Amino acid sequence: MHDLKKQQQEKNKYFFKYIDDSRAASEMTLKKDRAALQSLCSGQETAKAKEGMKRIKKREEKAKSRAVLKAQKEAEEREKKREKKLRKKER
Repeated sequence: MHDLKKQQQEKNKYFFKYIDDSRAASEMTLKKDRAALQSLCSGQETAKAKEGMKRIKKREEKAKSRAVLKAQKEAEEREKKREKKLRKKER
């Protein structure tokens, strides 16, 4: 439930950012302010690139943590097998 709420908030954030940027672009177009309009577009591209990098870093962190968990599980399994062999030898 918390994840769905967080996703909705994230979508709303982008929606309202889009609306604000659209209004600003319309005003700049009416004023024929090309430099400001170009600056707005460049800022959007930069923001998208930053968001993309954040997503990539999150994916990498998740992959690393999955790899660590997998290695821990494998180590536990090896330890269990080793203990089992030792018990058999003791009998």
